[in-house]
Amino acid sequence: MGEGLAVARPNRPIAVWLIFLWYMFAACWTLLGFVVIYKGLVPLTEAQQAYIAHLNFFDYVITAIVTALNIAAPILLFRLSRTAVPLFAAAFVLNLGTVIRAVFGSNWTEAIGHHGMGGYLGLFIAFAISLYAIRLRRRGILN
Repeated sequence: MGEGLAVARPNRPIAVWLIFLWYMFAACWTLLGFVVIYKGLVPLTEAQQAYIAHLNFFDYVITAIVTALNIAAPILLFRLSRTAVPLFAAAFVLNLGTVIRAVFGSNWTEAIGHHGMGGYLGLFIAFAISLYAIRLRRRGILN
């Protein structure tokens, strides 16, 4: 019984696993970071305090949207869904716009330190992952 019912298991590339695990770790770390910052459990520099004071409702809404996209996109990629591609792209574009706005409208680079290199590296990685997801879709791995 059940001999003729072979279940095809998706063959996920190792990079899909790594992207999924990285994004889930990053989401948890980011949420934890927000909690400890807003509970006052970690000391902030003056620049960081000034940056947080500068944030408005729009900043929080965009952050929530990007966070939701950064959780949904890797889950869909892990499920090998084509829908991951536009979500990764949307997260990248929104994040890029947010960074540009922050660089020119606040003390973002001073607040995160090292001239914003961590933020720029994050954008580069998000862009590379978006390109990788597009490549997987073109190769027919995402359905």
